[in-house]
Amino acid sequence: MPLRFHLQKVYESTGIMPAQLEPKESPEVLFYLWAYFKQLNETRGNNGYSPNPLSFLEIEAWCRLMDISLSSFDVECLIALDQEFLVSYANQVKRKK
Repeated sequence: MPLRFHLQKVYESTGIMPAQLEPKESPEVLFYLWAYFKQLNETRGNNGYSPNPLSFLEIEAWCRLMDISLSSFDVECLIALDQEFLVSYANQVKRKK
């Protein structure tokens, strides 16, 4: 399990947020990736229970349609953002139950 998972459990059980979980400001140089992620996220599919992860094919198709060329670093960042989104979504669903 990733460290973030364990830190999140500590926060949930104690109500005290570990310093590693405190939000940090993103470097402005990466804001374009956040904008790209938001566009991809708006068109994401779902399976009836939860959002589907973004696939490489969806990212590739979006790049062709938008005439955008991404580096491998950009794609890795988009996938990482997507994984964090899905974890956050799952945690929100769990809290509602």
